[in-house]
Amino acid sequence: MRFEITHRFEATSVVTVESLYLFDDAFNEATFEKIHYGRTLLEKTREGDLLRRRIRITPRGAIPSPFSVLISNESLAIVETTLYDLAQHRGTWELVPNILRGEFHSAGTIVIAQEGEGVRVTLEGDTTVSVPLIGGRAAKAAVAMARASHDALAAAVRTRLAETRAGVT
Repeated sequence: MRFEITHRFEATSVVTVESLYLFDDAFNEATFEKIHYGRTLLEKTREGDLLRRRIRITPRGAIPSPFSVLISNESLAIVETTLYDLAQHRGTWELVPNILRGEFHSAGTIVIAQEGEGVRVTLEGDTTVSVPLIGGRAAKAAVAMARASHDALAAAVRTRLAETRAGVT
């Protein structure tokens, strides 16, 4: 399932938005906790303009009782690997789940671009789940969850930008 998620931030710069999205781990961890996900930084390296970041994202909250005997929140974790070119302001990402590794594929691009006096962040990707009878619904659910989490992250970025302009942070 192809998808695109776009957010626009007013009166800011690409460098500021990149800093929040890619470098401010405390901000990201706090934001993920608010939307009921754990976020653990596994790797962050920078060689010249190339950033490589790997994070583990773990759902928080109750698993429906019929499934709780079979799976845990940790088994539902995914590892996101992002390779981002800071000079080009674009990169690639890929998700690898703890379970269904051969059946689940989600990867795409991220572009953070100056647009007038604001910034546009665009994530494009493709998610497929190759499980008979439920694969299409599972892919739609995964994309819906990604959209909701990126909407929440964008809202937190807007709040942080407003606080910074107001001198609160």
